[in-house]
Amino acid sequence: MRYMNPTEILKDKRFVVYGAPASGKTTLMKLLRDTYGLPATDLDDEILFENGGVWPEDSEYRNREIVPRALDRIAKAEVLHFFTSGMNESFAKQLHASGATIFLLKLDEQTLQARNQKRMNEEGIGDVTVEFQKNLASQQHNVIFVDHVIDATQSPDQIVEELCRYYLK
Repeated sequence: MRYMNPTEILKDKRFVVYGAPASGKTTLMKLLRDTYGLPATDLDDEILFENGGVWPEDSEYRNREIVPRALDRIAKAEVLHFFTSGMNESFAKQLHASGATIFLLKLDEQTLQARNQKRMNEEGIGDVTVEFQKNLASQQHNVIFVDHVIDATQSPDQIVEELCRYYLK
């Protein structure tokens, strides 16, 4: 296989990485951002940006006011490397229409549960079982907007290689 430089291959691409909680999105985002200097962001980052750097504690206000503005701005961004657990149909349509490539990090429920348990035990992160079950259901509904499915059991480096190969084909 030829040498791939993710910084060069991915820098101007507009893509979204979508997957359930515990599917590896944050790890992948940090690799792309910290190792390759790509402008990777997630919804939490965008909510903070949209709300002046302060996390909005009122979840109703956050979901009604802040999140829609953040998602609208994200979909219109020139360079987009965005990572999200949840994707409703209207946001998926908006991204698809804007020309963004949507990648799905795919894991089965048993693997997600094992990762969830490990995160709870080792990192003190709360249980995300309900969230990933909702996500798995929405994946089935939004699959028509997904451009490429990635096996999320691979290492983050292998996933970056797969992203690069997708654009080199």
